[in-house]
Amino acid sequence: MIDEYFSLPMVEFCRRAGIGTTLCRQLIADGTLRAVRVGPKKLLIDVASWREYLRRQGMEPYNTRPAIEARKAKQQVVNLKELELE
Repeated sequence: MIDEYFSLPMVEFCRRAGIGTTLCRQLIADGTLRAVRVGPKKLLIDVASWREYLRRQGMEPYNTRPAIEARKAKQQVVNLKELELE
């Protein structure tokens, strides 16, 4: 989940946020996203600025963890030896 990070390299951020690099660069250019260049090529995106952007748009980041935990709790554990597949 993207909320677990302070910053991410641009490609990784885009993959996790579900946006393209072109949109990411546009959001950086217009000041919506904060970013910092580290070295000659690496661009780190400030994840907090992404959360702020989503809130301004009226969206909250979706937390999938409760749904995953509920699904895991419903899963049945099967003992393969009891199935006697041999």
